[in-house]
Amino acid sequence: QVQRYLRTLDDPALRAKWLRAKEDLSGEFQIVKEIVAELSKLRAGSKAVPPPTAAAPPPSQLLLRPDPVAVVGGPSGAAQQRDP
Repeated sequence: QVQRYLRTLDDPALRAKWLRAKEDLSGEFQIVKEIVAELSKLRAGSKAVPPPTAAAPPPSQLLLRPDPVAVVGGPSGAAQQRDP
């Protein structure tokens, strides 16, 4: 479409601006095509190799974790006294 518009222009300065815009757009389009191709390669590669999973700790270790509030001494950091 830009090429058709360029044929109708008589002003050389305006024609040069539009020609430069066309060249810039062509360059941007090529970059986008390269990015899409690279993204497709990455997606295809990620399907072949499953993502690593973090091993969950055994349930026995989950029960032994101290209560962070009791260790620190409460939300304010001060020791709290409990009534029996």
